[in-house]
Amino acid sequence: MKKKSLKIYLFLSVIFFATSITIFFFLYQTVKEKNAEAETSEIVWQEEEYQRENIESMENFLEEEATKIALLEKHFIYGSDIVPFLDLLERLAPQVGADAEVLLVDKAKDGSLLSVDVRVIGNFEAIYKFLTLLENSPYELEIISVDIQKKGGEGVESSKWEGVFKVKLLSFIP
Repeated sequence: MKKKSLKIYLFLSVIFFATSITIFFFLYQTVKEKNAEAETSEIVWQEEEYQRENIESMENFLEEEATKIALLEKHFIYGSDIVPFLDLLERLAPQVGADAEVLLVDKAKDGSLLSVDVRVIGNFEAIYKFLTLLENSPYELEIISVDIQKKGGEGVESSKWEGVFKVKLLSFIP
């Protein structure tokens, strides 16, 4: 009976061992498959992350370029929108303590150039400062003529001067 019980234990041990090996190989295969899926998912994730970084860098580049383009376009006047330039001319005078008036706006016959006549009234220092600001404006200008005349008053501070500036706008796009 002892031999029989040993055989039963041996038989049960072999069955248990075989079952354990089968379960081990099944779990090993499952882990191997999941590992392959994880590697594939990681590769896909890395590709998507790379694409996302490319998109972000492209967006940043486009934002920088849009800023540069906007800054560059501020230096040009388009034929349909000369008002900002005229406003600039009229805003410069109060900055220096003078009064400005746009006398004439003239487009060339071919539409490629714009010339503007501006009258500025104030003391001589204000007229001179206006001329300096005009030269330093963000637009490409050619000052064709400057006519400065004393209009009255005695003394340096109380005398009134009038300056008429004929300016050609070179950064004009018809």
